[in-house]
Amino acid sequence: MKKKIVICILVFLLLLFLLGLFYFRPKKKKLLWTIRSDRLNCPTVVLSLYSDNTYVIGDKEGTYSYDISKIISQNDQYEEDDIGPYILRTQEGKTYYVYDTNKYLMDFLKSIDVNLDTCQTF
Repeated sequence: MKKKIVICILVFLLLLFLLGLFYFRPKKKKLLWTIRSDRLNCPTVVLSLYSDNTYVIGDKEGTYSYDISKIISQNDQYEEDDIGPYILRTQEGKTYYVYDTNKYLMDFLKSIDVNLDTCQTF
């Protein structure tokens, strides 16, 4: 009888442990946006923005607190310029062309101290 109680308790504890692993495992961050410049005659750096408000550009990582959707929602208010666009891609693969006349893009890049007009180094 004691063995059955001990086995039941051990099984119960094992189930609790397995449920804890399932519910408390770290969430995978999801790539939401990529932004790159199309202004130079070289492959440019790519800024990757993730669902956990982190970003990666080259070997630099950081965090941001900015509503990226503002860049897109206000994009039709800004004029194209002759320098060339920045290319924003969503997780769904939709592409937007944004120019440096877009205040929200420039504010965002300034807030994280990132310059996209840089050639990639390999």
